[in-house]
Amino acid sequence: LLLCAAVYLGLVRPQFRRLDALRAAAQRIRGEDFAIRLPDDRQDEIGQLYAETNRMAEALATRAETVAQDRARLNQIIDERTEALRAANMRLERTDEDRRRFFADISHELRTPLTVILMEAQLGRQGAPDPQAAFATIETRATRLNRRIDDLLRIARSETGQLGLDTAPVDLGALVQDAIAETAAELSNAGMTLAAPGALPEVTVEGDRNWLRQVIVGLIRNAIRHARSGGALRLEVKPDGTVAVSDNGPGIAPGDQARIFDRFAQGSGGTAQGFGLGLALA
Repeated sequence: LLLCAAVYLGLVRPQFRRLDALRAAAQRIRGEDFAIRLPDDRQDEIGQLYAETNRMAEALATRAETVAQDRARLNQIIDERTEALRAANMRLERTDEDRRRFFADISHELRTPLTVILMEAQLGRQGAPDPQAAFATIETRATRLNRRIDDLLRIARSETGQLGLDTAPVDLGALVQDAIAETAAELSNAGMTLAAPGALPEVTVEGDRNWLRQVIVGLIRNAIRHARSGGALRLEVKPDGTVAVSDNGPGIAPGDQARIFDRFAQGSGGTAQGFGLGLALA
């Protein structure tokens, strides 16, 4: 019995402990814990099994690190492709919005000169007392309409959709006079009285004469459309290069003032007129 106990305690039990350590290492590897280092200083069968287990753990750790790197790289590629797809979708949405906005702008910009041309043609057909004046108005409006079509086509053809401005010194007073002359018939038909200084000051600014005139004309027409009940419109050119267009209309509700230059935005009060594009174009 003593000999058996000595053999068990001295020889068998240490080997069992070594096997227990090997089983614990295998359980850690099953749990994807590869940070294992079993003592392989003994060259018996269990020591050789320790060495192979250590090499297996190292190989699995290397493979796991490679897989993790590949997964991270794949996730990065997916994120990049997703962001690129999102950006492409946003560009497509902007392109579609620009297309719809362009056609809306065209319909708005061409409506007024065509209306005047048709009105003058009808007056001429009905025997206007001064047909030459009617023809002159039609010719002037047709020329402006043709110029506006060229402007809109230039915007449509540009890659960015932005205006190509022809900047030069502009006499702001003379420009306002041109805008008043262009809208005189519309103001008269609306029954509005225009108050403007007889001799506008000579204020020179840097800008595109054509587009500046269209901005002022757009503001006047906006007042004609929405403030004709006030009966009066005032234009003022200030020495600092500011043009003030004021009317006696109902005004704009404070809640709507932040949206007045948004396309298709219209006031919440009263009956909406037009398409909500005039101030956006201006």
